[in-house]
Amino acid sequence: MSYPGIREQGIYQQVVERIGSFSEDDTRKWGKMDHAQMLPHLADGMRMMLHGSKTSPSGLFRFGPIRYLLLHVMKWPEGKVEAPSGAFETDPKGLEQDRAIVVNLLDDYMKTPPDKLAKTHPVFGNMKPKDWDVLLYRHLDHHLRQFEC
Repeated sequence: MSYPGIREQGIYQQVVERIGSFSEDDTRKWGKMDHAQMLPHLADGMRMMLHGSKTSPSGLFRFGPIRYLLLHVMKWPEGKVEAPSGAFETDPKGLEQDRAIVVNLLDDYMKTPPDKLAKTHPVFGNMKPKDWDVLLYRHLDHHLRQFEC
C-alpha cells in the first residue's frame, strides 16, 4: 500500500472538510491526546514542515529505506508513538480559532513551493517534497481518525 500526499487530487479538500467537521463531541478512539490538544498539535507539525525544527535528526528512522517504509508503506500504530520534541508547543485557543489556524497553515503549506519546505524532520531526517506531502496527509488523517472525523 502506498499513501497519498496532501497535494494529490482531492486530498486537500477532503482533509479541509474533515477538519471542519471536527467537534468536541467526537469520540477519541485511542491515545491520550484530548480534543483541545489535537488541532494545536497539527498546527505545530505544519509549522515544523514550513519553517524547520530546532532538533537535529537522530535514530534509525532517519535512514532512507526505513524512512520510506514508515512514511509511504507501513500502517502507523494507534496510540503507541510518542511525538518528537516541539510537537505540543502551542496552547489551545478554542475550537474555532484552532481550526482556522490549522486551515490557514494548510493553505500556507499548499502555496509553498515544494523546494522551500524544511529540509529535515527531527525523527525522519532528510526529507524530499513527496515525503513531506505524504507525512502531512498521514499525520492529519491519523489524528482525524483518532477522533472519528
